[in-house]
Amino acid sequence: MENSLEIGIIITVILYSIIIIYTAFRSHCVDENDTHDEIDKL
Repeated sequence: MENSLEIGIIITVILYSIIIIYTAFRSHCVDENDTHDEIDKL
């Protein structure tokens, strides 16, 4: 049980860090002209 719990925590931390880095990178690098295209893709 402990091993599966630790794996779940590690996966969650990795996913959160990826999401935070991705959002920070996107908000930092995306130009105003490109935001409309990004919204359309989503």
